[in-house]
Amino acid sequence: YFYNGSVERGFILQNKHVTSIILSKKILHSVSETELHAICFELLLQVKKGMAVKRTKVMFVLGSCSWFAHSLVGLISKIIAVREVREALNWVLNYLLHPALDFLFSFTLGQGYFRKLSTFIEEYPLEKELLIKLGLKLRAPSDLYSLPTRKLQEFSSSARSPHYQNILALEFLPHEWDYFFGKEGLSRAQ
Repeated sequence: YFYNGSVERGFILQNKHVTSIILSKKILHSVSETELHAICFELLLQVKKGMAVKRTKVMFVLGSCSWFAHSLVGLISKIIAVREVREALNWVLNYLLHPALDFLFSFTLGQGYFRKLSTFIEEYPLEKELLIKLGLKLRAPSDLYSLPTRKLQEFSSSARSPHYQNILALEFLPHEWDYFFGKEGLSRAQ
């Protein structure tokens, strides 16, 4: 599967015996074979340690909440004929949805998940070093995750499809790479 967001992300989802690795197309085009090996190793480590199932359930719950909220606002906006009011509804939804999703994410998954994963990856120093080098290559957190940039992306997404809005809502949640790729990501996740 390919990830369709705007941030270089990699996820692993597991449902019973089916495991799905989801990577950004940007990653596939910009990393070497050894860096891709480190990414896949880190993602598959979550499966081996039994962590991917919990992450999958949490992302399902958050995605369902986001989908339900966007569907409800979509139904309400069908009744309202004024385009400016419909856009304002989307802005209000985006403004209120992200803190709620952040709270649900921290309540269900929490930072303990990421700390546990970082202790597991420390047992493999070669892959950890490759991930850190990859983070220096891919990320510019101060440009990408600044609060004004985030708010502009949220507000510009309100005029786009609900599918894009759902992707963007889940994209701003903390990611394990934020812990591996530097302290700026960690402070954003907190």
